[in-house]
Amino acid sequence: MEISCETCKSNLIIPDEKLPQNKSVNIICPKCKDSIPIDTRAVPGLSQTNPIAELTDLEDEFEFAEEAFPEAEPEVHTMEMSIDELTGFLEEGGKRALVCDEDHSNQETFRSALKELGYSVSIGMDPRDVIKKLKVNRYDVIVLNDRFGGCSPSENPVLNHIQPMPTATRRNIFLALLGSQYRTLDNMTAFSKSANAVINQKDLPNITAILKKAISDNDKFYYVFKKALIDSGKQVGNNA
Repeated sequence: MEISCETCKSNLIIPDEKLPQNKSVNIICPKCKDSIPIDTRAVPGLSQTNPIAELTDLEDEFEFAEEAFPEAEPEVHTMEMSIDELTGFLEEGGKRALVCDEDHSNQETFRSALKELGYSVSIGMDPRDVIKKLKVNRYDVIVLNDRFGGCSPSENPVLNHIQPMPTATRRNIFLALLGSQYRTLDNMTAFSKSANAVINQKDLPNITAILKKAISDNDKFYYVFKKALIDSGKQVGNNA
């Protein structure tokens, strides 16, 4: 979830799993120490970017009477954490990764490797959860088991969601596809799957080195690509 502190105007990214579900919470801004209210209670039709403002708009539109609301005060949790304790909170520009693999051993292997490479790591519970995350969050790296959700590789709903993304969005995501049939870092296979890299399951013991090389190579390629677009006048700065 992306939030903004009204006091100091800092933009923060908070992994969804760090917030208690269906509660109203106050987050302490790591910069100015002011409280940032967040409501994670599920309300149909509301986004979580600024649910409190949206609820206010709905009240104005339908002229709800105060007595129509329950008298009980909502449960509010204040998360008193210092800057050092805010390990899951990233300022805008921080690196984020999403792991989509139901195998707990694989999850921990990827989590450890990605944290070592400087990423804040979230775990996708199932395809529906992942697609929901992708609609409201930004991820720099996505690791996807091609059989995630019990589907065949060709019917993987997460892969099918990522493949048609607009080019300007897709080229800012490094997608690593994990499977038992791939030759690790085979560029032609990766290209055919609309991935940035493919990884064989048996190579997971070396996953930190594999991801480091693949991400570095991808960054170098897109640096040249984006520079060429800028030089040709098809892209301005870093806006694409």
